[in-house]
This record gives sequence, C-alpha cells and structure tokens, in this order.
Amino acid sequence: MKSPEPQPSRSLGQALLLGFGLSWLVAFILLLLTALGVLLYGYSWVKPRLTAFTETAQTSLSEAIVTGYVGWTGPVAQAENRTNFLILGVDSLETRGDAPALTDTMMLVSLNHLTGEIKTVSIPRDTWSETYTTRINALYFYGQDRYPNKPETFPTQVIQDLTDIPIHYTVVISLDQLGELIELVGGVTVTVPEGFIDPQFPRTDVDVTIERDPAKLYQTIEFKAGEQLMNGQRALEYVRSRKSLGETGTDTARTARQQQLIAALLAKLTNSETLSNPTLLGHLYFYYQQTFNQYLPLTKAIALGKILLPVKDSLTFSGQNLGIFPEDPQGSLFHPDPRRYTGQWLYIIQNPDTFRSEVRQKLNVP
Repeated sequence: MKSPEPQPSRSLGQALLLGFGLSWLVAFILLLLTALGVLLYGYSWVKPRLTAFTETAQTSLSEAIVTGYVGWTGPVAQAENRTNFLILGVDSLETRGDAPALTDTMMLVSLNHLTGEIKTVSIPRDTWSETYTTRINALYFYGQDRYPNKPETFPTQVIQDLTDIPIHYTVVISLDQLGELIELVGGVTVTVPEGFIDPQFPRTDVDVTIERDPAKLYQTIEFKAGEQLMNGQRALEYVRSRKSLGETGTDTARTARQQQLIAALLAKLTNSETLSNPTLLGHLYFYYQQTFNQYLPLTKAIALGKILLPVKDSLTFSGQNLGIFPEDPQGSLFHPDPRRYTGQWLYIIQNPDTFRSEVRQKLNVP
C-alpha cells in the first residue's frame, strides 16, 4: 500500500469524544434513576419531564424504557474489569474536496471499571506499518474498500495486532460532530492558563484542494488568559492551534489544552443543571442514536453507565504520548532518514515487544 498524500491539517487533535461518550451516558442513567424515584412520589410531577425528554429524543416512553431495561440488564465487552476503546478522529471536512479521509487522531483508551480511571495513549498518525507498508493514518481510508460498511474494522485489526491490547469498541468522530456536540450543550467553560496568538490557523471554510493563497488559507486567532465560555468553533480553535509562539505552540501545550476540553465537557455533562434538564438530555439521546450508536450501541452505553455509576464522581482522565528515541532513551518509536522511505516523514517501531510493553505500561493494563 502507498499512503495517500497528507493534506493541510484540520486535525481533531486528541479524541474528545470520550468526554461525551462516557459522561453523557452517566447523565442519562442518572436521569432515568431520578425519574423512577420521583414516580414513587407522584407521576403528575414527573410526567411533563418525561414528555419533554421523549419528545426531544424523538422516541416513545415505552421504547426508552425497553432500551434502558435491555442496557441495564445486559453485558458490556470487557477484560479484567476494563473496557478498551480505539478512538479515531477523522479529517472529513467538506472543504477537503475529494481528498481521502485520514485519521488525524488515533488514541487507545482503557477504562477501569473499579476506579473510574481513564488512561489514554496516542499513537502518532505517521507511525509506519511494515506489514501494510503505509502510515497508520491511511488504514481507515483503505478500510473503506476492505469493509465498506465498517471501515474502522481495518485500523482496529491492525492496532490490536501492533499493541496486543484487546479493543472492545472503536468510535469514529469528525470535527463537525465535535463542534455540534459542544453547541448542543451550550458551550463549555475553559480557563486559559496563558494567552497566545496563532497567526497561521487554517480556515475551515476554504477548499484546500483548490485554494493556494496563504492569505486565504490561514487566519489569525487569539486567546487571552482567564476563564471563558467557548462555543463549538472557538473550542476547536483552542485545541487545534499549533502555530503560536513559545511554549504555547508545543505539542505538550496542545495536549494539555485538549485534556482541558475533555474535563470541561465532562463537567458540563454531569453537572446538576444538565441532569435536571430532560430536554437537553433528550437532545443528547437523539444525537447519540444518530451519530455514535453504530459504534457503541446505546444499550451497551447504558450497560457501561451502570458499571460506572458507583465511581461517577471519581472519573479521571490521564493522557500520555509514546516516547520517541533518542529524545526519550526508553522510547519505542524513532524517526528514520526520510530517504529510506521515498521522502516520507515517519515514525518506525524499533522493537515490537518494546512497543507493546510501553503501550501497556502507559495504559496501566496488566
């Protein structure tokens, strides 16, 4: 295989779906439990709230109850009290024209059912697969031919083989979907620790396959230090920015901003205001059904929510990157001379066993 040529980045960055996927389902479970409890005290009080939920969820009360029951009593895929996810952030903006959909983000996530710890490790998109002679960010693209109805199957198989980590669910998310989610919940509150200016932020409304003028391809964005409410577009700018000066332009700072947004989204979706808003939860229910049910069926999400209920207040995120040799003497990846790979900028796995060991250690998987 030959990797499709990379296009100007519209990167999702770290996979932010997790904050939604795990926290909204807990919120939904809490809503159901609250509703059932209130029924004991008076159906007349809870009826309008259930009606608001079912109307915005575009479902019937009986359908919601059946879905909830099947999920509540059903199993969820796991191994040793953990559920592992592969999150794929797909660059599929309309302004990319006919350019192939590549996975700008590939993240392994391990959720500990007993502690609520969520460990993540990002696998660089330029990691080379010797078996398929391509960058791993092209696996989703090739999966469209191999598995037309489930193209995520191919990267799942390859990453599972590379890491020796059982992947229970693979979830695909695009930039547009993330922005829609943040808009749906009314934005998220983020405290910017240090202000920065990015003079080369890629515009999202320009067709990068046609336009070549840098003045039209890029814009200047600025963030001032302090707490602020960010809508979908602003939040994406915050986590995607990579061209600011100084420390704020480093991958480390960008990763920290991405983790911030995850935490902010989690806080928004599990606060008391959200939990008491059946209309918003109905919208989230419908959005999930339309967007992510194909990857993690709602019944499985509810089953996972039941498991997480006892540790919902201690859900924590911890994200790490793989070490790059020689900057990191223990790193399992290295950057070879591009001339050995037809000029391609790549990361090579030095030793498969060392690579697997590093992934397991950073996910805290036994």
